[in-house]
Amino acid sequence: MERRIAAILACDMVGFSRLVETDEEGTLTRQKRYRLELIEPSISKFNGNIIKFTGDGLLAEFSSVVEAVQCAIHLQQEISAREEGREASKKISYRMAVNLGDVIFDDGDIFGDGVNVAARLESIAPAGGLVISGAAYDLLKNQVQVDYQSLGKKKLKNIASPVRVYSVLPVNLQNSETKKLSRRFTRPGMTVLALVAILLAGPIFWVVSSSGDLPDLEFRLEQMARDAQQRLTEENYLVEYDPGIFGVNTRMALADFQLDHGLPETGILCADTASALGVPMRILGADWDNVIANRRKAMIRHPEVFSVLTDDQRLSRVATVFEGMEFAFSYFNDHLYVAVLANGSTPWSDAVRLSKQANGYLAAISSSEENSFAFDLSTSDAKFWVLGDSGSAWIGPTIGLFQKHGAPEPSGGWSWMNGEPISYTNWARGQPNNWGGVNERTASFYSQILPSLTETETVLSPTWNDEREWVHSFLVEIE
Repeated sequence: MERRIAAILACDMVGFSRLVETDEEGTLTRQKRYRLELIEPSISKFNGNIIKFTGDGLLAEFSSVVEAVQCAIHLQQEISAREEGREASKKISYRMAVNLGDVIFDDGDIFGDGVNVAARLESIAPAGGLVISGAAYDLLKNQVQVDYQSLGKKKLKNIASPVRVYSVLPVNLQNSETKKLSRRFTRPGMTVLALVAILLAGPIFWVVSSSGDLPDLEFRLEQMARDAQQRLTEENYLVEYDPGIFGVNTRMALADFQLDHGLPETGILCADTASALGVPMRILGADWDNVIANRRKAMIRHPEVFSVLTDDQRLSRVATVFEGMEFAFSYFNDHLYVAVLANGSTPWSDAVRLSKQANGYLAAISSSEENSFAFDLSTSDAKFWVLGDSGSAWIGPTIGLFQKHGAPEPSGGWSWMNGEPISYTNWARGQPNNWGGVNERTASFYSQILPSLTETETVLSPTWNDEREWVHSFLVEIE
């Protein structure tokens, strides 16, 4: 008997029984081929060892948690690519989880909390997705080129203490569920807002994250999701889903239920939908107090909270359109302003499109007072700013000033997206300038880095710069 710390990879095929029933020969043939050609060689390549196969899944151990996660990401990408184009009902996908913990090796088998936690985590991972424990995350952090999103603490079956859980967001991992969704929602009557809401709500590693100081909000939202999933299953709206998570399939089912019952087709579990389903509403007034207290922070917001507790329909729509994206908000002259953190470098056209879907536009600034307000909102969270390529300036949120194609460079033909006449500008010295000889046709907040006497802090300025048509963050104005 040997005891040591190890990284455990647990994986399991999603809907194995259903796949076999639908296409027994094809499923079993591909499963065997993936095992021999992909899974076993990949685990060996990343210096892991398969401990045992569990029917349609397996347990493997690695001495390095970095290699365990790299292996899982590689497997998910390869399987997704190989299953691309196959009928959804016949497509193979796996849930995967990695935990770092104490394990016991005995007579070719493996036991201990490290294994138990990995197995329980795997059961809550989304189809095609990967989750990791807090113990694994603490050693990983920036060692693998992926993004992480916190799921908070999860109470796992037969595990005494709640476990911190993180979803892993590898670059370029394709979301077959989202593609299936886009085909399904082409029927007449499906609103653009509902489609955007559900698409944004369903990345392959969708999470419901806590929105601040209310530690049990996540738990209550999970309970709401489970209650709704049970009722939707009973009513034959939902078959396959991730328990306790408002993922793509659950939101699709909610939208179908709403359509059939004459409710606004949002895919959001609002009070009317919960009542129609017979699901208890677990959102409290204190949840809205927490939203207001943190409104100027860049955070992922819960549409359920907004749809139940605010009478500002602008905010409800914003929470739906920008679901899954971090944003902050505030008010100026009765207009709602939303600073949005783009998911990576985003085309300017996407920022324009999303702003329109939120019933707004990229902010049009017409006075020094409005500019000061917009700048204060954009600096309320450092996430909205990024260091420019040259390293000599900080680039803030993109605003609604753009240059028409064919206009005299670099200063001609600038216009506000909403058509408002230009009555105020705050260009930084020497701007616009088409830096590097490349036409720059959008405007953003910009602060040149100047030598400091103390060199201990960065002081930003509310000036503007012309930029290329890619954005790190953007500012939306809604009347």
